[in-house]
Amino acid sequence: MSLAKTFLMKSFAISFLLLVSLFAHAGEKVLYSFQGGADGFFPVGGLVSDPSGNLYGVTEFGGNGPCQDGSVPGCGTIFELRSDGKGGWTETLIYAFTGGADGQYPLYGLVRDSHGNLYGTTSGAVGALCSPRCGSVFKLSSGENGWTISVLHAFRGKADGGSLQGGVVLDSSGHVYGTTNAWGPKRGGTTFQLSNSGTNWTLKTIHAFGVGIDGKFPAGLLALGSDGTIYGITQEGGSANLGVLYSLSLGQSDYWREKVLYSFPAGGKNGGFPVGLTADSQGRLYGVSPRMPVYGDVFQFIEHTKGGWAEKILYNFRPPNKNGPEDPSGPVIVDKSGNVYGTTFRSAEFPDEAGAVYKLTPPTSGNQWSETMIFAFPSDSTNGSRPTGPLLLDDEKNLYGVTEQGGTGCDGGCGTVFEITP
Repeated sequence: MSLAKTFLMKSFAISFLLLVSLFAHAGEKVLYSFQGGADGFFPVGGLVSDPSGNLYGVTEFGGNGPCQDGSVPGCGTIFELRSDGKGGWTETLIYAFTGGADGQYPLYGLVRDSHGNLYGTTSGAVGALCSPRCGSVFKLSSGENGWTISVLHAFRGKADGGSLQGGVVLDSSGHVYGTTNAWGPKRGGTTFQLSNSGTNWTLKTIHAFGVGIDGKFPAGLLALGSDGTIYGITQEGGSANLGVLYSLSLGQSDYWREKVLYSFPAGGKNGGFPVGLTADSQGRLYGVSPRMPVYGDVFQFIEHTKGGWAEKILYNFRPPNKNGPEDPSGPVIVDKSGNVYGTTFRSAEFPDEAGAVYKLTPPTSGNQWSETMIFAFPSDSTNGSRPTGPLLLDDEKNLYGVTEQGGTGCDGGCGTVFEITP
């Protein structure tokens, strides 16, 4: 049966009782397999949790909206997984995008504030002329009557920018920050701030990217420094047109100053076209470059005490004569001990794009980080395949994440939510 016929023939309830399945690899279990209907299809962007341990995430497709991407229907969803405390989980659809002012195709996960509100982005329509659906920033609030969505800004692909290729971050004052990958005043994308006046949200472009010297086409997740500095990366621009690390600092008269901290060099020796940023408690920044120079790498940026930033490659995937994970999907997470966790789209153990979860451990002496492949997704895909970051790490060191594909739903699998126990 074709995927399109499967979608058309099946209708699904809003809530699903999860069937938890244990698989061949010890320590990994599938918490939920998406069915490709109202529950969603193609989960992406990782997960967030609340104090009760409930999990929240997004699917790029599915739901009951009118969008159609080839044979795949739906404009995307936001879902909740609630534990019964006995090993069972229930999936609930808490919002289905309509493809209107609320946006379509969420791609980059959620962030949760201290009041339990969820914030995220939709990528919008694809193509050179996306207007008027060029992506959105939204907020979901829970009340007695369920969840309510508020659109903080719907981008139009003009001076405000458009085509969002990253999520948002929040500062301690409740401002929301993110990037658009295209358009804007200089046509190279923007970094923006959304502020709440109490009655409405106001968009401010705090930097417009242009010809590329300062970077071009920002993407991925921003990182916030303890002093309020914003750090981001671009996919192009800089001295070799392979992207830059940049910072934005707030100065006098509410003016934001952009500074290029690092340009990815030519030759592919130090990565390029990076994906997202993560900051640790020491202010160091981490990112990944997929398939650069060959199989991808994980890098770290450190600020020198005398000024300037230096890049260090922590790990090159698939070094000579060694099998292992490859093509990191990013972004990574960093635990209190400085260990780095992430996902890859592929692994040499199961080479047909099943993917893996890995851990990088800091060196005890010297400069060499060690890599451990925590779990390699089998090529039969019932465990899921093509995991995407970021992962979620709880206090018991359990890891939670999503796979874009695989599982037991649909013909070839509509994706999964998984847990890996230590």
